[in-house]
Formats: sequence, C-alpha cells, structure tokens
Amino acid sequence: MKESYDLLVIGGGPGGAVAARTAATAGYSVLLVEKRPAIGAPVRCAEGIGKEALAEFIKPDERWISADVTGAELVAPDGVSMKLASDLAGSKVGYILDRKFFDRELVWQAAEAGADVMVKTRASAPIIADGAVKGAVVEYCGSRKKIHADLTIAADGVESKFARWCGIDPTVPVREIMSSAQYLMTDIDIDPQTTVFYLGNKVAPEGYLWVFPKGER
Repeated sequence: MKESYDLLVIGGGPGGAVAARTAATAGYSVLLVEKRPAIGAPVRCAEGIGKEALAEFIKPDERWISADVTGAELVAPDGVSMKLASDLAGSKVGYILDRKFFDRELVWQAAEAGADVMVKTRASAPIIADGAVKGAVVEYCGSRKKIHADLTIAADGVESKFARWCGIDPTVPVREIMSSAQYLMTDIDIDPQTTVFYLGNKVAPEGYLWVFPKGER
C-alpha cells in the first residue's frame, strides 16, 4: 500500500470492484480498501440479476452462478398462478449468483488489472484540501495511514459514512425503504430454473414474497 494513488476506492462490493478494475485497466494507479476481513461476506441481497445487466460488466462463469433462470412464475393472492417464458419474463430471467464467489472474482479481476487491494482496512476520515476530497485516512491492524488520491470513490453502500463525512447526504427517505426477511432453505421442491413471486397481503403485506432457486433442492 503506497501513500499516493490516482484513485482510491472505498468498498469492495461489485460497484467498487468494477470501478477499480476499469481504472486499473486504463493504466491508473488504484487502491481498493474493504473494511471487512473477507470480500463478499456477509451476503446482502437475494443474489438474482438479469443476464443483460450482468454481461455489461463481466463474462458469466459457472463457478459463481448457482442457477440459470429461464422463466418466472407469478402467484396471485387467490392462488392462481401464471408462468412466464423467457421472452415474457424480462428482467426476471437471469442468474442466481453465489455472491461470495462473484464479488471475489470482481475484486480479483481488479487486482489482476493492477489495483492494490486491502481488506480489514477502514477509511476513517476524508482528506480535504482546497475544498476537494484528496484521499482518506485509513486504519489497518491498529495503525493509521494517510492515502492521498486525485479521485476518491465512496462505494461503501447505501449507508455510506464516508460520503456523509464529505458533506454528501446519502440518506434514503423512509417512504422509499421496504423491510424484508430472507432465509436460505434446503430440501424443498422447486423448479431450479424458475423464480417464483407470491403476491397478496396474507403472504407479504404491501410487498411480495419471492423464491429464488440456488440449486436442485
């Protein structure tokens, strides 16, 4: 880890990893820092993504694809269901990822392109000079170090503390937030190539319930 880079990326999720990879591929010096000890954990989504959207950033690889989704099923409150083939399901057709391996692959690609990657490294304060963000103070294994950068990207999530420290309000209004609960289940009868969405207040008041296949059962 040097003291100065062209780009400092804070956060090792997909957004931060792709930004780091893109800049490093273009020949810029890049440092990506991730506060957690491992990339891709904990998983913070249902892991579904459309094929076209994914292809913009990375070539699909079976190593981090849990299921290849070819259709979707919608279940109405009265139990009537409708199955949509791939040409009608639109964004519901895609892949169910294994985010742990997917995120790590993106960060690995950034590293292969030339980016320095540091885990267990937390950005604790921005470096402000002449009214602009010029890097950050980072903490690693009990030590603190100033990392100067021409450009800093705060890719530390919707609750980004770093953006707030820089005077940017990342707060999402409560009316735009939906609460959810997610469980990983096994030994259930499912179609391993179909995502299922249940509608109705009995199963999910003001929302919906989803089943995303991660394998045969």
